[in-house]
Amino acid sequence: MVRVVANLRDLFPAYYAPGEAAVAAALRTGLVAPDTNVLLAAYRFERQARDELLNALTKLEERLWIPYQVALEFHRNRLSVIAEQEALFGKARKDLDAAASSYLRKLGAFTNRIAMPQVRVQELERVISGAHTHVLGQVTAAEEANEVHLHSRDFDEVLARLEDLLGDGRVGEPMKPEELEAARKEARRRVEQKIPPGYADKDKVDPSGDYLLWKQLMQEADRRGVPVVLVSDDRKEDWIRREHGKTLGPRPELDEEMTAAARAPFHLMTTATFLQHAKEHLNVSVSPETVDQASELPDDALRERQLAALDDRRDAAAVAALNMRLQDLTQDFARAEAEFVRAQRELGEAGRRRIRDGVFNEETQHEIRARLAEAEDRRHLLQAMLEETTRSLEALGRSREMR
Repeated sequence: MVRVVANLRDLFPAYYAPGEAAVAAALRTGLVAPDTNVLLAAYRFERQARDELLNALTKLEERLWIPYQVALEFHRNRLSVIAEQEALFGKARKDLDAAASSYLRKLGAFTNRIAMPQVRVQELERVISGAHTHVLGQVTAAEEANEVHLHSRDFDEVLARLEDLLGDGRVGEPMKPEELEAARKEARRRVEQKIPPGYADKDKVDPSGDYLLWKQLMQEADRRGVPVVLVSDDRKEDWIRREHGKTLGPRPELDEEMTAAARAPFHLMTTATFLQHAKEHLNVSVSPETVDQASELPDDALRERQLAALDDRRDAAAVAALNMRLQDLTQDFARAEAEFVRAQRELGEAGRRRIRDGVFNEETQHEIRARLAEAEDRRHLLQAMLEETTRSLEALGRSREMR
């Protein structure tokens, strides 16, 4: 009897990236399940990218399927994503206006320090203002092209396309109450023991969502007995295997659990990767721009971290700008104070000369008094600006402490 010796890849398939043939077979014959973040991405994409994503999903026909948990989370988060997308344009304009104002202030500080001629300063300001106007025009054009609005929340084109896509039994059934309770209990156990997926959501009020999705996906895979592709932009450690700064695919535990439960290989890919493979293996049209847009879609946890980091960077930039402004104002105030003291001294000397020598020059005294008044007005103005800048720094400090 001939003994068949398995090689390393046969013994540990979860630790090896699937070949292109396996990926092609999974997309052409397997079960493909988009996660909630993929469905919501349709609201964040521009029209062409949205159409190409939905067309790629349409190409899957009856092999397209989503767990009940995915559909539930889609409906829970849909309006928030619409509101976020609708508010994006106004926020972009506000941020760009603030950036342009900061740029012009820094330019003004620089040109003042080197005494640049006013004609050249005005030319630079025109260039900056022209570029800013052009950018704002692009934001407005994108806003006018946006078709996602809260006022049409009960019906919109994206929702209509998804309803067509996910009809005919392509959404899993909800679990029965006793099954759901058992699954939630198992989810809590896995969170405590750091068993993927789902334990990275331990700080959520209900951390069971990822496990419920996973369990429903395994059940459907077992029923069908075909390869499974989960398309998701969730990049947390309880889904993704990372080593030495490199993303290596799904956690081996997930591949092993799916293989044991459903006797089927498991593939995990991002929206961008799915679109690239769909173009090659499903014969759908996908532009490089759509792949680029998909690549810019972070998962929710990463988005929260990025927003927090962005707030920190903005705060740091604001603190730096306010400190520079405080420094400039302090120097300007010192110069104004020196000019005020100098004018006071000159006025006093003029008075003493008049008493001592009988010399009186009305024009000179008028000029000194005008300088004195101007210096005093500038002192008051700069003092107010210093106090306002100091208050802004203190308020920003309190805001950072609260976060």
